[in-house]
Amino acid sequence: VQVTVDSSAVNINQLGLYPMIYTATDASGNVTVATRMVSVEDNTAPMLTLIGSDTVIVDVYDSYNEQGVQVQDNFCTGLTWTVDQQPNTSVLGDYLLTYTSTDCNGNTSIATTRLVRVVDREAPVLTLNGFAANTMYRWDTYNDPGVTIDDNYYSDAVLQDSVTITGNFDPNWVGFYSICYSVTDPSGNKSASVCRNIRVLESITSLDEKESNRYSIYPNPSDGAFTLSFGEVLSQKAAIKVYDMAGKLVVEMEAAPGTLERPIQLDLAKGVYRVAVSSDNYHQVLSIQLTP
Repeated sequence: VQVTVDSSAVNINQLGLYPMIYTATDASGNVTVATRMVSVEDNTAPMLTLIGSDTVIVDVYDSYNEQGVQVQDNFCTGLTWTVDQQPNTSVLGDYLLTYTSTDCNGNTSIATTRLVRVVDREAPVLTLNGFAANTMYRWDTYNDPGVTIDDNYYSDAVLQDSVTITGNFDPNWVGFYSICYSVTDPSGNKSASVCRNIRVLESITSLDEKESNRYSIYPNPSDGAFTLSFGEVLSQKAAIKVYDMAGKLVVEMEAAPGTLERPIQLDLAKGVYRVAVSSDNYHQVLSIQLTP
C-alpha cells in the first residue's frame, strides 16, 4: 500500500482550520482517501521586558517618569501593556507596579513588576528662636526658647520631640556655655547643629544695694509681712524677685501698672533677703530682714 500526504492547504502562518489529505493506493489500484483537519492556533502569551531598572528611587514630591515595558509576541503586533497603579510621590513608601499584556488571541503575559521607592533624603534645617547669645544670673530659671524646624516633608510639630540638645550648661555656676540643637527626622536625615551661647553672671546678691529712696520697704525688719513702696504710681508693670543670701531666687511676683505700694507676705526662714525691683527702665536692689 502506498500512502501519500497532501498538506499544501495548511498555512502555519495564518490562524485557521485546514485539511490535510491522506491517500492510500494498493497494488490493485484501489484508492482510499482520508482527511485530517489541522487547527493552526496561537497559545503563546506575550513576553514583557522592563524598560529601565526594576527598582526606581524617587524623591518625595518629585515626578515619576513611567518608562513602561517592551512587549514581544509570536503572532500579534502593536500590542499595548497595562500597569496596575502609579506611585503617589507625595507619600513616602514602596510601590510595587505590576505590568501585563494580552495579545489579540486572548493570551495574557506573566506579570512583570517594578519597585518604586518614594524617599526623603533632605535633612531638616534648624533656626534658633530668640537670640543666639543670652545672659542670665546664677540660680535664675533659664527658659530655653528652643528652635524652629523647617523640613521638606515632616512638620515642625512632628520633629520637635526628636530635638537633641547637647552642652554642659549649668545655671548654678558662673561662666560661658554653649548649647547645641540637632534633629534627625523619621527618614534618618540629620540636621546640621545650631548653637546658642549663654553667659551666667554672678547672682544679683553680689551687686551693691543702690542708695536711693525711689523704692523703699517698711517695716524693716519684718515678721514676713511688709510693704514695698514705689515712691510714685507705676506707669509700667514691675518685676519683683526675692533672693536668699546664697543668691538663689526664692520668690517671684509682679506689681501692676498704677500701683503705688505693693503689700508682700513672705513665708521664709529668718534671715536677710535681697529684693530686686525692675520697672520703668529702673532697677533697684533692697534688703529685708525677716524675723518671723
